[in-house]
Amino acid sequence: MELSIENLEKLEDEKACQSLIDRKIDAMSDFVFEAGAGSGKTYALKESIKYILVTRSKQLNANNKKVLCITYTNAASNELKSRLGNTNLVEISTIHDALWGIICNQKKALRNVHKNKINREIDITEKEFLEKDSGKVHSWFKSQNDILIRKKFIQKILSKDFLDLYYSRKKSKKLKEFKDEIESFGYIFNKNQGKFEKTVYYVNKISKLIRAKEKLDTENNILVKYDSNTNKDALHKMKFSHDTLLEHSLSICNEYPSMLDIIIDKYPYIFVDEFQDTSPTVISLLSKISTRAKERARDMCVGYFGDPMQAIYKKGIGSNVHDVHDGLCTINKRHNRRSFKEVIEVFDKFRTDDLSQFSIYDDCEGGSFEYYYCKLESGDKTSDLVKEFLPEIKDKLKLDEDDQICCLVLKKRYDI
Repeated sequence: MELSIENLEKLEDEKACQSLIDRKIDAMSDFVFEAGAGSGKTYALKESIKYILVTRSKQLNANNKKVLCITYTNAASNELKSRLGNTNLVEISTIHDALWGIICNQKKALRNVHKNKINREIDITEKEFLEKDSGKVHSWFKSQNDILIRKKFIQKILSKDFLDLYYSRKKSKKLKEFKDEIESFGYIFNKNQGKFEKTVYYVNKISKLIRAKEKLDTENNILVKYDSNTNKDALHKMKFSHDTLLEHSLSICNEYPSMLDIIIDKYPYIFVDEFQDTSPTVISLLSKISTRAKERARDMCVGYFGDPMQAIYKKGIGSNVHDVHDGLCTINKRHNRRSFKEVIEVFDKFRTDDLSQFSIYDDCEGGSFEYYYCKLESGDKTSDLVKEFLPEIKDKLKLDEDDQICCLVLKKRYDI
């Protein structure tokens, strides 16, 4: 039992699907290619890039231009590179590496958008301080009516010696040792330790941000950097993380439209793999680039490859790509090269769109899809249940002990 006899009519139909992508590339027309699991989405992406290399490599070389292919992970990037082989006309990278490569040399623009981000963060933090615990934290802070004493209190809790001692005492859960000192400023400490802690947090954070803003206002040689090793901003240290990189990139292009021209000049073709998990901020930026190119009669083609039903991340664009990027031509591929008919029929039932699939093979019948029900008791680990279950599956499939099985565990999670 195997998938080997290709249906010639379906094979021609599959080729026509790829030809439609090629025509969009020739016309420099933006498109979205939607294809379900097992349909050869990565193959289509690879073939699209190869088509450009075959038909336009001389022009790309002569004008120092490249195809930019944005992938979601380093693993996907490496997989595509292995399929395409060595070429200096294609740049394959994650969205973060690609964007940082584009904006990292725009030092003045980075300082400006970073300062704007700090200003917004100051406003947000001050609002949080005012509203924390229904305003009770800020009310405790303002319970000292004398503004001069309040200023001295702020100076005290912002001093390095105090903060070092504070974090040390906080770690050892000995903040009550600050009682006498806090009450010397006219504050009531008993039953207000939590308010004191939160006041220190907000005053310290706001102060750091204000100092960073003033530094950006007075010094012109400050370097603002993207830290690829963290998911958390350190704005006061002039460092930002993944999400802010996307935000900064869009802000720079909004404030400095010439940046769009730089991108258009360098990358006349931009393809996005797994578009459904791509941030709406990125889609918005690509739409802006494409619009500017068309307004200036410049060659530009943006292509999105993916499947909205395989979205993993809530922050991704999902099926809403058309809402952000206007004028996309949708190309659907329904051919399946991976599974038997019986399996296709099952996972088609999980789709909520109309992108149902069919096998490209004539000998596609004879597969099977089985459900197993396992009850997970309280305290049991899913991984232990899977390990216990695997020997039965290997025996049923007549697999050797060394053969590997990939397990997908579906979890129900309620977000509160």
